[in-house]
Amino acid sequence: MVVLLVDDAPVLGIVVEVQLAQKPRKRFTWPLYLAALRAKLECDTCVFVIAPSMEVARWAAEPIRMGFSSTVFPLVVGPGGIPVITDPERAIQAPELAVLSAMAHGQGDVETAVKVALAAAAGIGTVPEDRVVLYSDLIEAALSEAARKAFFMLPQGYEFQGQTARESFQKGIAQGRAAEKAADVHEVLDARRLAVTDAERERIVGCKELETLTRWHRRAVTVASVDALFE
Repeated sequence: MVVLLVDDAPVLGIVVEVQLAQKPRKRFTWPLYLAALRAKLECDTCVFVIAPSMEVARWAAEPIRMGFSSTVFPLVVGPGGIPVITDPERAIQAPELAVLSAMAHGQGDVETAVKVALAAAAGIGTVPEDRVVLYSDLIEAALSEAARKAFFMLPQGYEFQGQTARESFQKGIAQGRAAEKAADVHEVLDARRLAVTDAERERIVGCKELETLTRWHRRAVTVASVDALFE
């Protein structure tokens, strides 16, 4: 999630998703994420999807019809819309674009994916610490399994910013996994049509303990009400 601010007030909440494959369920959960974020921030929201293949990009860009009166239009960027950035100096000058490059091309050719990830890793050394956590998670999550292994086997992949960045990188990975598991909990509750209050939703989203979220995910399948989830 990215929030744009004007004078410290939120003006746009962006749900960012890296979509590796077509998942029909997303066409139900993306509007849910938008509604929850809009209620929380009290401002406009949108879904921004980064797809590493044109096929997935075309699917993700299809309008989501909500009924008689509303339609959600995801904003989608495919691999052709984002440059392949492998030059660390260019990544340092434009770290956000370098991260987007890793997200868009991390599933392609392994050699290219690793070069893009290394450049992005160098680029995020210039951003504030809170964004290092987010960006490092996005880089790691965007890589294919083969590219991820190759990336971490290289000295630069592990030592690119020293101990502080490695800790931030791992923290970002953990937070990303927790966010995914929290989304899984919401998907089950939504599929079972269990009413979720704002406080309950905040508790699920705010939880960073993967073990706790995993337990809630299992309970969500059988509980009669959401409050029983936390017992």
